[in-house]
Amino acid sequence: SLRLAPPGRSSLMVFNVDHFKQINEESGHAGGDEALKLVAGTARKMLRSRDLLGRLGGDEFVALLPDTSTKDALHVADRMVKQLDRERRVLHQKPLSLSFGVVQIGAKESMTDATQRADLALQQAKLQGRGRAVAGEPATAAAPQAGAPTVADAAAAGEPDDPSGLQRRRSSDRGSDARA
Repeated sequence: SLRLAPPGRSSLMVFNVDHFKQINEESGHAGGDEALKLVAGTARKMLRSRDLLGRLGGDEFVALLPDTSTKDALHVADRMVKQLDRERRVLHQKPLSLSFGVVQIGAKESMTDATQRADLALQQAKLQGRGRAVAGEPATAAAPQAGAPTVADAAAAGEPDDPSGLQRRRSSDRGSDARA
């Protein structure tokens, strides 16, 4: 996926389920697992085949969107929330809300730095009341951490994986490369 977009033309979304601890307490761990499956399944449906989706742990997910502006990534987040609400109603599940941190990955920025910026934006979304997407600050012109591979390095080397080493899954291929 990194080879599909020029350096600096990809967005990163970090998102999680709001009040997930409460869901586990009220519905048990099985209910929490069902909520996570619903979120992951909805995200896979809403992303293009070249986008990457992964679970960072707990109730936190990450999505890499090649050749996508921050503005477009915010629209993807909005559509994902609307689709999640439709699907949970069909399944007669309790309401779920998601908070998102979205950043444009800088051309010389490491995935670690981009993820940290997206996580800061996610924290801002939570401070602003949850259930929203917040665009993070642009990457600074500062050099990446010594030895940290950048998105540009990975693309130039033809590496199919992002340099962060995050575990992730490819989104499902819906037969078209357009987002729903």
